[in-house]
Amino acid sequence: MSLIAASNAFAQTAGTLTFKFTELTQSPGYSGTKHYTAVWIESVSGTTGTFVKTLKGHSTAINETDHVPTWCKASSNGATTNISASCNVTGVAAANLGATLSTFAARGPYTWDGKNAAGTTLLADGTYRVAIEMTWNHGSTGTKVVYFNFTKGPNADHQTPTDPKFSGITLDWVPSGIGITEATLAEKGSVAYPSPSADGLFNIAFKQANSIKVVNALGLTVTERKIEAGATLEQLDLSSQPNGFYYIYVVNTENKTALHKVIVNK
Repeated sequence: MSLIAASNAFAQTAGTLTFKFTELTQSPGYSGTKHYTAVWIESVSGTTGTFVKTLKGHSTAINETDHVPTWCKASSNGATTNISASCNVTGVAAANLGATLSTFAARGPYTWDGKNAAGTTLLADGTYRVAIEMTWNHGSTGTKVVYFNFTKGPNADHQTPTDPKFSGITLDWVPSGIGITEATLAEKGSVAYPSPSADGLFNIAFKQANSIKVVNALGLTVTERKIEAGATLEQLDLSSQPNGFYYIYVVNTENKTALHKVIVNK
């Protein structure tokens, strides 16, 4: 029994975390709408989080401690000034950093492969959390930090948490082996998983895509969306739809269509 427990304690399940949210407009923002955000991953022990990796950081060249200071301190081994030389010094590519935001809008999807910041080591299974920090004004009333825990492991973890400052929050940990392999992608160009889905959430992984459309068993379009250039993963939320079969059409950049039949079974 102890050997099994020890084995599970050191499990390192490969998989993908997908996370996205929409910022609700806050006022007053800097110059009306300007604001700063940071999104990162932490491992969790009890109530304590330990920085793992930045998924996205905005406001990286402003020398002020009230611009996303929680992310700056976490990602820089204690530094508190929000400047590029001090923050995010844990081996994350500069592509994960961005300029000050000028609109409150949808952010993501951001993905994490379960590895350390350098992308060289698959981390142990256990409790992790996604952190969002948004600062839209000076002082304690103009900053919000919120954490969403999830379990990295062999089981999928699908969540739609809520928060007064954000909407449309979706968090989805999907371990490898649930319907997605490089061989399948190479053969079909895209895959949809999991199916059946117990909560109506589906991931669509693809090599390239222009648009995705979902049609129900009656032939009615449930949802349709354009895909951003360079994206390789999209999450569909069919949780408000009744149980049953749905058809997902993925149109690639050559206008070729892949069809996936999935099941919602809540």
